[in-house]
Amino acid sequence: MPRLYPLGALALVLAGCSKKAPTEPPPPPPPAPTVQSVTVSPAQATLASLGETTALTAEVRLSNGSVGSQAVTWSTNAAAVATVNAGTVTAVANGQATITAAVGAVTGTAAITVAQAVASVRLLPGDTVIKSTAQLRGAALDARGNPIATAALQWQAMTPQITTVDENGNLTPRSTGVARVRITSGTQTATALVRTVWNVVQLSDLFPLFEYPSATGQRRAISDVSQAHADARADVMGPVWAYLEAILPNSGSNSTDMYFTTWPEIWTEFNRFCGGQFFSNQINWTSCPNPNRKHFFIPGAQPNDFASITRFLARQFMLASHPASVQFPWFMEGHSQWLAGGSAETGGIAGKAAPVSINDFKTGDTQALLAPLDALMHLTAAEYYENLPQRTPVAVRMAQGVVFVSYLATETQSSALCILLTAIRQPAGPALTNDGLIQLIVTNTGKTVAQLEAGYLAHGRALASGTAALATLIAPACIA
Repeated sequence: MPRLYPLGALALVLAGCSKKAPTEPPPPPPPAPTVQSVTVSPAQATLASLGETTALTAEVRLSNGSVGSQAVTWSTNAAAVATVNAGTVTAVANGQATITAAVGAVTGTAAITVAQAVASVRLLPGDTVIKSTAQLRGAALDARGNPIATAALQWQAMTPQITTVDENGNLTPRSTGVARVRITSGTQTATALVRTVWNVVQLSDLFPLFEYPSATGQRRAISDVSQAHADARADVMGPVWAYLEAILPNSGSNSTDMYFTTWPEIWTEFNRFCGGQFFSNQINWTSCPNPNRKHFFIPGAQPNDFASITRFLARQFMLASHPASVQFPWFMEGHSQWLAGGSAETGGIAGKAAPVSINDFKTGDTQALLAPLDALMHLTAAEYYENLPQRTPVAVRMAQGVVFVSYLATETQSSALCILLTAIRQPAGPALTNDGLIQLIVTNTGKTVAQLEAGYLAHGRALASGTAALATLIAPACIA
């Protein structure tokens, strides 16, 4: 039978069976690493031009020796000298600035010096005219083209017999001629031309002239650039001259002096020596009546030399062929620009409306600026070349004349142009007036002025829209 225990003894046995040994508490977690330092690299930098930039980096070190990933805050103690944005420093002005990178209270710095260095010097203007003591503008520039106010400038007159210059760049003319002045800062130099008209008494005093060698009484190309420049322009003048002599043989002018210059200031001085009139809306030429008709050009003002030379020689020939030509500026300008828009070909000039004329016509048409044809044909020379607000702009009037001549050449295969030019060059009989010229057009086309206007407008609009081929004709085709 089973063994029996007393109840108290059984309780003691059970209590002994359930008792466990005590355990140790877990250790506390290690402390989080803290930011120990911020190091900015490079620690110092010099910027040599305003606007120049340099990139800085910041390394964060933690108390456990590892590199931290904490974001830094950038700042500058002199924003007027250098600014900073996400570590990129930009030079603003000469001076010193401290750039700081911070993570909380821990910071690192870099020393920035902005010190402009002379990379070039500038002397403005590069070509000028003086009539009395004048101040030249010179400056030393850093690599980004900013002036350096503190840079020392040395001035030197290379031709002291013509001009002298003091330490501040004040020039004094000593005689007429072309002088050179040099400015130096550090190792950089620049030179400017100075042309003095201090005691000019005749045209040839204005500049050294290079002349195309031609026979007396013929065309002359005179340049202030070089002999090659003069010769090249004379080569362009040759075929144009020969053609104009063929269509307007009674030119009345056996001498043409064309002055070519790249210098607008000296060009404007010509007028007072030859009695010319300067039109502010025709800045690339002027015509001087004394002693011969002379034309002065600025190369580059027109698309090419052929256009410039042809246009203004054609004007001269027409003016010299008929004293009343000034009464019909619409035809004189239209015909000369139509020739100028073409090219020199065997047997003459292939005239055509140039793109610039077509664009000006299109502008005038779309903006309702076109003058009625009858009004255009009756504008006097004084009105034609003025550009008052209530009148059609000069460029648009010029374009209208070109398109009308293009229309006559296209519709009549140049026969109308032949008749007009033949009448202009006739020395005998009554003077050809503007009304007479208009009547010739009406008679020989069989159209009224109103019909001519409708026709030439349609022609011009077709050219402007590109729906009509640009007619190119030997102008005119009736040369005997």
